[in-house]
Amino acid sequence: MGREEFVKAMTFLGLAYNKEFDQNTVAVWYTFFQKDSFEDFKQAITRLITKSRFMPSIADIRGELADLRDPQKTPEEAWDGVVKAISDYGYY
Repeated sequence: MGREEFVKAMTFLGLAYNKEFDQNTVAVWYTFFQKDSFEDFKQAITRLITKSRFMPSIADIRGELADLRDPQKTPEEAWDGVVKAISDYGYY
């Protein structure tokens, strides 16, 4: 994602939490998110805004990005994976 897109997304995040970011903060945060797509980043912060009353940290946003890329399985899907592994490899 480009720096201008990132600043736009950070402005969106700041408006949601009534917080202003200085240039140093934006520069530090950009180093953690520059390789992510703008769409993924915007979707992650939008999801966090709807769930969290407090400003998310870098780790919170990274976690949300990870969930977007690899959504967690339902308990039924996870159990199916366990059953398949047992049948393929045995119970040890």
